[in-house]
Amino acid sequence: MISVRSRLVLQTRQPQCPCLSGNPFRRWSFAATAGLLVIAAIIGAGQAPLAQHPFGSMLYLLLTGVCAMTAAVNRVICFNLAEQQVYGYVSVFGCKLGRYSFPLQEVRSVQLVGLRMIAESAKPRPGALNAGLRGHVERRMRYYRLALQLHDTTHRLEDGSDGVELQQLGRSLALCIGKPFSFEES
Repeated sequence: MISVRSRLVLQTRQPQCPCLSGNPFRRWSFAATAGLLVIAAIIGAGQAPLAQHPFGSMLYLLLTGVCAMTAAVNRVICFNLAEQQVYGYVSVFGCKLGRYSFPLQEVRSVQLVGLRMIAESAKPRPGALNAGLRGHVERRMRYYRLALQLHDTTHRLEDGSDGVELQQLGRSLALCIGKPFSFEES
């Protein structure tokens, strides 16, 4: 099992079928957080009515909804090597929605593309006021997209700012499905 900053997991669920999906530990953590927020809302409802604090209540409900949806939504992409098929689906609360598939022969390579987000001159200058910000901006100057290069188009797998982790995931995926890995920066 290979994970990307606990967001994605590449694991073999069945023999000859590596799958790329959301990390179950991350999803369960968000579900537990949403559950605790709901319990806290039920306990606190008698002490502070919603009408007295509408902005705080809306923010609380929004945070609870984001945690619940992060836990509920899972995108899965499986590479069935025995049947030579790539299929994927999105599941919400365990219900599979939007299933798609295409032959594995259409995949030419696994591709990671790095895009420069801000110019070199736009980086913060060294100084006392922005010393902490400088490291954050420099790390996020590149945005990476991991995709399957098909004969006529690309199929996006994941986007992110951590190129090393996505490169490791792309190389492992290419090794699993027997396709070449390419890395481009612009």
